[in-house]
Amino acid sequence: YKTEMFSVKGDVIDDIDISSFDSSIKLGNERASISQIGGVVRRFSELNLAKSICNDLDKRDIIVLDGCLKGLVKGEDRYLNELFETGVEKEIIISSLAKTSNRFLDKRSVLNEINNVDCGLDKWHYNIGKENDYDVSVAKLNKNSDYVFEFNIYEKQADMKEAVLSILAANSNDAVFPGYPYGLTLADK
Repeated sequence: YKTEMFSVKGDVIDDIDISSFDSSIKLGNERASISQIGGVVRRFSELNLAKSICNDLDKRDIIVLDGCLKGLVKGEDRYLNELFETGVEKEIIISSLAKTSNRFLDKRSVLNEINNVDCGLDKWHYNIGKENDYDVSVAKLNKNSDYVFEFNIYEKQADMKEAVLSILAANSNDAVFPGYPYGLTLADK
């Protein structure tokens, strides 16, 4: 599949060639369907938009992506690396929050296992460690939430983790989905 991303002005900003036989997107032995390609292009577009938004933000502003900072699809690392580089250059903090995680301990979800431990705190985070170019934590952002989330922050900005998590927690009081930042609920829609 060959796709083109356009700016609002109609200028082509990127061409993407995606093989439906790419192992990072195909399902078992079946080639990827065109509907999967839309999701890949959407993710690449989100990362490209986040990079361009860095030019309009002030130093120490924060970008929080819905999902993780891991490149799951061939070519995604390029967009992530460009975003990281721009974030460092412009001093914009790059982070993400994911409702789900593919991390497991003996066939059990890491998020569920950590959530089942009662630490006695209303809000907390637990650092899992570094992966690729980012720091990984599990966070509970609201005492009324039944859920924990995977939080990622670019490794060169990990010293800002506490500040970012504090801001996310302050924005995680929506009655419909307590514990998840309202802005990300809208972004997810």
